Amino acid sequence: MGGLDKAWIKKISVLIVDDEEHILHLLKLGLINEGYEVETATEGMKSLQLIKEFHPHVTILDTIMLGMDGFKICRLIKKTGIPTSENILTAGDEVTDRIKGLNDGADDYLVKLFSFEELLARIQARLRNQFPDMFSEVKHGPFTIDNRRKEISYHEKLLSLSPTEYYLLKYLILNHGMVRSL
Repeated sequence: MGGLDKAWIKKISVLIVDDEEHILHLLKLGLINEGYEVETATEGMKSLQLIKEFHPHVTILDTIMLGMDGFKICRLIKKTGIPTSENILTAGDEVTDRIKGLNDGADDYLVKLFSFEELLARIQARLRNQFPDMFSEVKHGPFTIDNRRKEISYHEKLLSLSPTEYYLLKYLILNHGMVRSL
C-alpha cells in the first residue's frame, strides 16, 4: 500500500529543470503517464519564473547546467517562500556534491543513472511528508477515504471498520479492477 493513488496525483504539479533535452522529455513523459501535471525549464531564470507562476509541489533540479547551476537555483527557490519539495537529480555523484545540495536546501538527492521507479517513490515520500493534508481525503466512486481519521464512507455514510478492515477495504478500493498477487 506504498504508492499514491492516481486520483490523488491529479492535484500534484512537478517542475523539471535540466539542460539535457532527452532527460527532460523522458521525465516529463513518465511523470505525465503517472498522472502528474508537469512543466519544464532548461535554465535557471526560466525555472525561477515557473516556480512563481506554476507553484509546483515538487521541483526536480539538475545541478550541472550552463549559466546558473542547480545549487544556486535551489537557494533562490527557498528564498521565494513557495513550498516546493526540491529534489536534485544530477550526474554529480561526489559526497561533497550531495552534502552541498542538501545544505543548500534540497530535500533529496538522486544520482543519474537512476531508476524511474525509485524517483517516483522518492517524490511520493517527499509529498507525503511535506504536504500531508493533500492526501488526507480522497473520493473514489461512492467511497470517501479519510487517511487522517482512518475512516471510509460509502455514499457519505461512515462505515464501522476495525483497523485491519480499514486497510483491507482501502487497498481493495484503490486497486479495484487490478490483478494483484499477495
